[in-house]
Amino acid sequence: MVKSLKKIANSMFNKTSFKFIGGFTGIIALALVVWYVAAYLSPEARQERDVLEYFADLEEQYENDTYGGKTPEETLALFIQALESGDIELASKYFVPDRQEEQLKYLNEIKIADNTKVFVEELSSPYEKRDFNGQGNYFVFFFDDPQGNGSMQVSIAQIPSGVWKILDL
Repeated sequence: MVKSLKKIANSMFNKTSFKFIGGFTGIIALALVVWYVAAYLSPEARQERDVLEYFADLEEQYENDTYGGKTPEETLALFIQALESGDIELASKYFVPDRQEEQLKYLNEIKIADNTKVFVEELSSPYEKRDFNGQGNYFVFFFDDPQGNGSMQVSIAQIPSGVWKILDL
């Protein structure tokens, strides 16, 4: 039976046919390898992977962040307390993770300019709290400036870890 299959195969395919099929398969395989390498190693693909990695890391930071209060008011109070104690690094941790470095620099500038006391006074003044999106997870505090220099706003939102974080001053 095996001999009869070989005879049929030999009659259907000769050496030239096998060379053609082998060469064709090799070209297709080579084309697939070149396409994969070009697609995977291209600058666009690398950039896309970097962006995806950045957002995955940021998402993990948001899910694991525990600095903040159980309410917007508690987060604001913790932030003010950190400023009053001079712990600028702790104060910056009450911001959302992707803004902490930027806000740490800003708070250090306030500290260097010796304006922390004035800043704390502004944050301790009477305020109006508004539900920004009507869903109870994003509030804006509007403060009356005791010096009469206009008003300051603080945006606070609840993040995936469940704590409330400062979005912006």
